Amino acid sequence: MQVLEVYSDQKVVSSFIAGSVNADPGLVRFTLSKLVKAGLVNSTRGRYGSCELSRPASQISLLEIYRAIEAPGVFATHNYPVDKKCVVSVHHKETMEQVFMDCQEAFELSLQKTMLADVVKPMEKERRSGTKTKTTRNLRTGRVAHSRSSKA
Repeated sequence: MQVLEVYSDQKVVSSFIAGSVNADPGLVRFTLSKLVKAGLVNSTRGRYGSCELSRPASQISLLEIYRAIEAPGVFATHNYPVDKKCVVSVHHKETMEQVFMDCQEAFELSLQKTMLADVVKPMEKERRSGTKTKTTRNLRTGRVAHSRSSKA
């Protein structure tokens, strides 16, 4: 989602996203399909296909993204068998369950308050400023080229 916003002035393909975030292209396509299903991304298929955000980044919360990709909860308890002779083993899961639910709720509340635009703002600024090493990538092949540039 960050790549789609930062490079919104270009046609972005899944191989470009995969190269940009150093991820498996198949996993990127799988994740994109979930985001399309959730209505967060528009995608066109075929030789000239590409992806783009379905609405402005300022209108997409991180919680929407989190839920769309069906990410696991923040915390989980183990599945080891309970040792009936140990009071901790017997009560550990039930005592921690509420703590984990409270943490998950706080995490999701924070994601709800944070828009995609908030997260990508520094990236867009750096990309457009031209003061750091510029990385360019061929959107079709995923090949990367680096060059130094500075503001003129």
